[in-house]
Amino acid sequence: MVNYYVAIIEVTPEEVDVDFNKLLDELKNGLPGSASYLKHEQIPIAFGLEKLRLQIKFSDELVNADPIEDAWSNIEGVQRVETIMVSKA
Repeated sequence: MVNYYVAIIEVTPEEVDVDFNKLLDELKNGLPGSASYLKHEQIPIAFGLEKLRLQIKFSDELVNADPIEDAWSNIEGVQRVETIMVSKA
């Protein structure tokens, strides 16, 4: 039986004037294995900087959210990727 999990992952861009639509497309395309995008929201941080908070569903084949963090950390323009929470779906 396959177990599924939902992770909330925050992605902080390097620049204030980032194209969030383009970044979101790159994040979706960079999802490894069984991971799939559910939804997102833009969160203001300070001084015009915003970050994305995404909900991602993945199976236990990935074991945890580390492969997602690793893949997204290599995307140009991404300063920080942090898993906030993981729960069983």
